[in-house]
Amino acid sequence: YSGLDFVGIEMITKRLNITAMDSFEFDLWTPNSTTFKFKLVDFGADTSYGGGDDKEHELSITPSLNGWNHISVPISAFTGLTTKANIAQLIFASVPSGSSIVYIDNVLFSKKMQTSLSSAFPERVGIHPNPVNNILNINAEHKIQRIVIYNSMGQVVLNSSPETLHPVIQLTDLPNGVYFVQVTVNGVDTFSKISKE
Repeated sequence: YSGLDFVGIEMITKRLNITAMDSFEFDLWTPNSTTFKFKLVDFGADTSYGGGDDKEHELSITPSLNGWNHISVPISAFTGLTTKANIAQLIFASVPSGSSIVYIDNVLFSKKMQTSLSSAFPERVGIHPNPVNNILNINAEHKIQRIVIYNSMGQVVLNSSPETLHPVIQLTDLPNGVYFVQVTVNGVDTFSKISKE
């Protein structure tokens, strides 16, 4: 997209039921987008916009420029999307409005499936304490490749590549609230919900 303000992708005649999905993912490349937003809209049981039962939620990120960003957020991060059986719109928006250049690829909803013997025994990841004050301990049986923490709006507030078994994460600068922690071990993502008090 060149000169992007916002763009809507509609699935009105073939709405998506994402109630069984775990995450929403896409890849994004941009030379100038300072804030990138993405919104899911459920038209509700009446399947029409403005019918009184519509639900939607928008998340935003600050992308890295001039390189591919892989965005993967838990469906539960869309807290305002209290119904998910009739997804009819996906909306992308960018700042600066009207002059953003973005490339979007690999847009998908995913559910972790057991497809092999190794995936039948997922990586065990321990996160403690929960609730947490300032120090979050994460443990795994193999090196943790990546840790991404999202706030309740789906914004990335921490992105780390520790390459250790037992990283210690400092959360002192984060305000109290609910966060989602994505931990990648051996290419497998595990999502956890934590509360900072």
